[in-house]
Amino acid sequence: MNISLDSGEAQAVSLNAQAVYFTEEHRYSIEKSVSDCLWNEPMSLHTSIGVGGEAACIVFPSGIKELKDILRIAYSGNIPCYVVGKGTNLLVADKGYVGIIINLSKGFNKIAKQDSDDRIFLKAEAGVPMQRLMRYCIKHGLSGIEFLAGIPGSVGGGMAMNAGINEFEVMDYVTDITIVRGLDIKTIQRRDINTGYRTLLLDRVDIIIEAGLSLKKDDSAAIAGRMRKLIGKRRLTQPFKEKNCGCIFRNPKGYSAGKLIDEAGLKGKRMGNAQISEKHANFIINLGGATCSDIKGIIECVIKRVEESKGIHLHPEAVLLGMEGPWVL
Repeated sequence: MNISLDSGEAQAVSLNAQAVYFTEEHRYSIEKSVSDCLWNEPMSLHTSIGVGGEAACIVFPSGIKELKDILRIAYSGNIPCYVVGKGTNLLVADKGYVGIIINLSKGFNKIAKQDSDDRIFLKAEAGVPMQRLMRYCIKHGLSGIEFLAGIPGSVGGGMAMNAGINEFEVMDYVTDITIVRGLDIKTIQRRDINTGYRTLLLDRVDIIIEAGLSLKKDDSAAIAGRMRKLIGKRRLTQPFKEKNCGCIFRNPKGYSAGKLIDEAGLKGKRMGNAQISEKHANFIINLGGATCSDIKGIIECVIKRVEESKGIHLHPEAVLLGMEGPWVL
């Protein structure tokens, strides 16, 4: 069984060779357990880059009870499932996904705060959009995570990938995370969480449902100004207007993946309707009607060319769901 959260550790997740068949009993149990579910739904409608074949089932649990009910069905029926938020940093194969996609974007969307003398402690659920969290910080004068301004996705995905820029990462401000492991809810303190570059080292079955953050009080106008500056820089250097899934590759230690791709002469490289962005070479954009196969072809080309020209092997940062290839980690 595959349970993970998009925007987590760079990985390629292959589908089981044996197809999963949803019996009438499965369908009845799923539809009875959640208030919102879709069958045979194109994942292209649920990813920021707009590609991906059909998911056999997508569910939108309204809270912890519905989430646990779906997990119980998946465990008992040996049905693979995969947890997503906003579908950023996620590529889904053209053949789709044979199991259950669990989308946390609708049910897990609360933010609460608790004041102390000089700190504010926040609890943000996994489905909260990152940019809604930024607006909340401005409104309430909370400083520390301004560097996340302009980064798409949800709180859960941001935690799973330890989102950040340059020397800043979100786990520097996390006090704890709450997960579902199996069917149990556990809160893990920051000191007990192992992290890496753009990754959180949890068990593959762990589902992040909430994060605790420790922030400082500051002037709302000053916070908004810092965020505007960062967003303005991103708009100048990244393809904001085109469909994409964020950075495709991790930055190797001491190198910029985008610069390596550019120096390999691949900026603007196109396959089908997918193209390496002219603005930032570590982004692949959907020109309209791109397939996952188009993007996979570019990924393979980039890895081969950069390794040949620079002797450096690039690893995908995006989650690659249902794909196989020599670049699979």
